[in-house]
Amino acid sequence: MPITDLFPGLQEVAAADGMPTVYVDAGALPEAALALRNGGFSVMLDAIPVDLHPREPRFEISYLLLNPGDAGSGAARLRLKVKVPGTDPRLPTLSHVWPSVNWAEREAFD
Repeated sequence: MPITDLFPGLQEVAAADGMPTVYVDAGALPEAALALRNGGFSVMLDAIPVDLHPREPRFEISYLLLNPGDAGSGAARLRLKVKVPGTDPRLPTLSHVWPSVNWAEREAFD
């Protein structure tokens, strides 16, 4: 099943490193994250903020996700990306989806 079938707001893009990568609008982030978790991406490995100044949207955050798979299939990784405007650099927390993201979100805030 294609990743984009897990949530209608996901937009798949090609990544230079070959890792499956999808973008989602900031407003749909919590729902997309929940759909991905329920679709098997139960592990959030890291959240990486990037400042793209002077571009706008100025910021981008990448959530690195892992689907550990089951006994018959291998693990799969996914990069979930969100663009964040410099004029209002806020995103909703995903700690209700992946409690481990709490630390990474605090690091991104700093």
